[in-house]
Amino acid sequence: TIRSNVFYILPKITVSRDMGFIGDIIEVKGYGFEQDSNIDIKSANNTDIKIIGSNSRVKTDSLGSFTCTIEIPDFEYDSYTLTTIDEENNEVNTSFTINAIIDLTPDEGPSGSVIHVTGRGFNPGDTIDIGDIIFNNTVATIISDGLITVSNKGTFILDLLTPSIDSGLH
Repeated sequence: TIRSNVFYILPKITVSRDMGFIGDIIEVKGYGFEQDSNIDIKSANNTDIKIIGSNSRVKTDSLGSFTCTIEIPDFEYDSYTLTTIDEENNEVNTSFTINAIIDLTPDEGPSGSVIHVTGRGFNPGDTIDIGDIIFNNTVATIISDGLITVSNKGTFILDLLTPSIDSGLH
């Protein structure tokens, strides 16, 4: 008995992070595009995305793959579609979100761990106080001295003590 079925070969893109702040750098990888083809990378509002590097043109290799680095554009905080199109009009989309970002160092540990927190993209002059940082309905203790005020550049730095809560993702 001979059977057949349809198998679609479609291009694919991946991004190193699907969320970031304006000016952050992310890596975009594409597979399955037309070989040796120029690639256009655009956002949802059809704006070209800034490609980082000496050659701002993206081109696939002989296998139809590419890797490039882009800068997150100066758009409003929201979710956006990143579109890649090759010369044969093969088009693939993925989403990314522009938002304020916090970075945690370390990003895992037991209850009672000290975590260094840096924030970017917040409202200048806003304050962070006891009760503002919560792990699954449990308040974390800020151990930095005094009230934390967001700088005029929208950044802040603080240290906190993780609360005593069950293990897992919080």
